[in-house]
Amino acid sequence: MKSALHQRLLWLLGIAVLSGSNMGGCNDDDDEDTLSYVQIDYVARPAIVEGLFVSNEVLNAVNSLAPSQQPAALVGSVAAEAVATLNALDGVDSSESITATDVVSAFIPDVMRINLTGTSGYAAQVAVFGTAVRPVGGRLLTDDVIDITYSLLIGGISAVTTTPLPFQDGVSYSGAAGNIAQGHQAVLSSFPYLARPN
Repeated sequence: MKSALHQRLLWLLGIAVLSGSNMGGCNDDDDEDTLSYVQIDYVARPAIVEGLFVSNEVLNAVNSLAPSQQPAALVGSVAAEAVATLNALDGVDSSESITATDVVSAFIPDVMRINLTGTSGYAAQVAVFGTAVRPVGGRLLTDDVIDITYSLLIGGISAVTTTPLPFQDGVSYSGAAGNIAQGHQAVLSSFPYLARPN
């Protein structure tokens, strides 16, 4: 027998599928085939959804929801899974730097929040809205989003203003000297700005 939580997730998933079944389709008068698209993942901020939810069942269910549906799905064992992950991360430095509730309210739904009135950059505007800590400066091409996210989740707001960042995954934007397999070429000073391939 399914728990109330699983029934609720399946219900939300059903609404997401039904509401999206006619979206993104294309059809012309000469072709009876219809293309449809299914949302399978969020990529606004890497390692947020994938980092918070470790079981495939919950991860896939949350990834299939619209951003507006994500907060309502954070109940029961789904919320417990996210909180357990956050508490484990925050405990890496043996200090309570940020509460799980604050982080969930800041990072769920997994969307990119941008405040155009301030400095650009993923760590440049780690602002406090009420009790929620939210990066709101968008992302620069050279931002190491994973390291910034780790540092915020483990060390709190003060950690993302530290140079170098105190918590890193060992993979930098510029890479290791002499190792062309890791890192990027320098960004261009004019459009399209993206670095040329290695």
